[in-house]
Amino acid sequence: RYWRDWSSDVCSSDLVAVGALLFLVHPLQVETVCWATGLRDILSASFALSALLVHLKSKSRIYDLFALTLFAFAALSKPAAVMLPFAALALDFYQNRAAWKKSAARLTPWLALSILIPLVTLNAQHNLGSEQVLAWYLRPIVALDALGFYLQKLFWPFSLAVDYGRTPVSIFEHINYPGTILTFLSVAAVSYFSRNIVFLLVTCILLLPVLGLLPFAFQYVSTVADHYMYLPVIGVAIILASMYKRIPKPILKYPVWIALAGLAAVSQGRATVWQNNESFYTDMLQKNPNSFSANIGLGDIEASKGRFDAASNYYQRALEISPINGLAQVGLVKTL
Repeated sequence: RYWRDWSSDVCSSDLVAVGALLFLVHPLQVETVCWATGLRDILSASFALSALLVHLKSKSRIYDLFALTLFAFAALSKPAAVMLPFAALALDFYQNRAAWKKSAARLTPWLALSILIPLVTLNAQHNLGSEQVLAWYLRPIVALDALGFYLQKLFWPFSLAVDYGRTPVSIFEHINYPGTILTFLSVAAVSYFSRNIVFLLVTCILLLPVLGLLPFAFQYVSTVADHYMYLPVIGVAIILASMYKRIPKPILKYPVWIALAGLAAVSQGRATVWQNNESFYTDMLQKNPNSFSANIGLGDIEASKGRFDAASNYYQRALEISPINGLAQVGLVKTL
């Protein structure tokens, strides 16, 4: 709906359907939809897209105030949404460069909230292990690795996991600099020559808070996570719809629909991971044997079944990975 209103020359229903389906059925979206804690991502994204739509259609200060309120709700639901005003400014600049100063003035209250909310969040998130806080000059490497990771998963959404274990320290053991840089440059080139660079920029802007340039709590587990891509996928969806529009012959459009059907099938398979706790933690451990969360979860399941020896093994493994983990320590004591 947003793109349909924003771009007056693109309004056919099949273009809107292509973009919407990619946003809905891409396997990266499964974690957010199936995991109960992902509801905050869905809520934040709903408020964020609504704020963009109202900002687009704004004709008075009442509209601007309503858009600001929706943005505030989005950022309070999930602080990563604080980059939304910068994405809105990029879209406004692309649409009408002559009016970007007026747009910036309208977005000034948004920017104020974008400064205030991260300060509160950073003050609250104080539990990131000091061993995972890298020097400032190393963090751009972490961000580059995360960005390359997300771009690769967009085009090859397999071996998805809840816990990738890509902590700031660990990525230096396996980062593929040439592959990451080549992936980013290839996507940027395609976007540029298809006149969609602004939408790639929007995706990058929305990802910025969780790329690792500033430390955040979940980096103790992993810098990257599927649910961080939930809202940023909107930029990629618009790129796909825009490229779909430029396909000259209808018969050449069929592969796009086949690819979307394939993504839906992969998502359906991925959704089975969330059937119950055992399938959830088993998949987590298979994808990342060094996941202390998976070991603790499976330990809890074994303990609930009275299999205390098996539970003890899982808790001990969790403590080998994370020696000061309180949940693993309590679980191990209960099996004695």
